[in-house]
Amino acid sequence: MGIVRERWRGEHAGHVIEVEYDNLVKTFTLFVDGREAGKESRILPRDITLTTTLAASDGNHTVTARSTSSFPFENATVTVDDQPLPLEKTK
Repeated sequence: MGIVRERWRGEHAGHVIEVEYDNLVKTFTLFVDGREAGKESRILPRDITLTTTLAASDGNHTVTARSTSSFPFENATVTVDDQPLPLEKTK
């Protein structure tokens, strides 16, 4: 995990979906097309789930970002309509 910030990115139906761990302010954030879609504090190690709806040309999709914690490690996954979205680390 990055010292201050770690961001992961994936794409679905032409939309950019990102998750970010911010170690400075201790948050887990979900972004869709650069806009914040959900954010939760992670001061204490715990599992977090953030959900939003993505409007695409082929209909609405449910985007779910999960942060699972097994101190001192954390893992982020994103699904779109319960299908895993491949993510690449961006910073």
